Amino acid sequence: MSFHSLSITYNYNIFQDVDDLQSLDAEALLEIVRPLQAYARDLVSEREKDREALQRYQEALQMHQDRIHKLEDEVEDKTTMLDIVTDEVERLEVEAQKHRDEDYGAIVSGMECSNKRAACVGLMKDEIFALLDYTKP
Repeated sequence: MSFHSLSITYNYNIFQDVDDLQSLDAEALLEIVRPLQAYARDLVSEREKDREALQRYQEALQMHQDRIHKLEDEVEDKTTMLDIVTDEVERLEVEAQKHRDEDYGAIVSGMECSNKRAACVGLMKDEIFALLDYTKP
């Protein structure tokens, strides 16, 4: 407890009755009022300091909230971009699988055609050898 509040309490306790206060002279009343004035000035000063501190905290809070909003917007933009890239990757995977299936079909078809040609060439070879054997005396 500060000196002023002790003095105020002491003086207030001494002069609790209004008649006691009326019987005081101007100097005695000034001795009671001066600590009250000083205490009031201290309270006003503290209130102003608290207001300034609150103002700084509010400005800092607003700055942090603005930063949070910017980060949220950035996250939303990045998420949208990621969704677009993911969709494109999925589309490319489907297209690549389609090409693999087409290529596999072409390879199988080519192998079947090659096997048929090989079989055909083999038959032709056999017929040529048979003809050559037939023409030998």
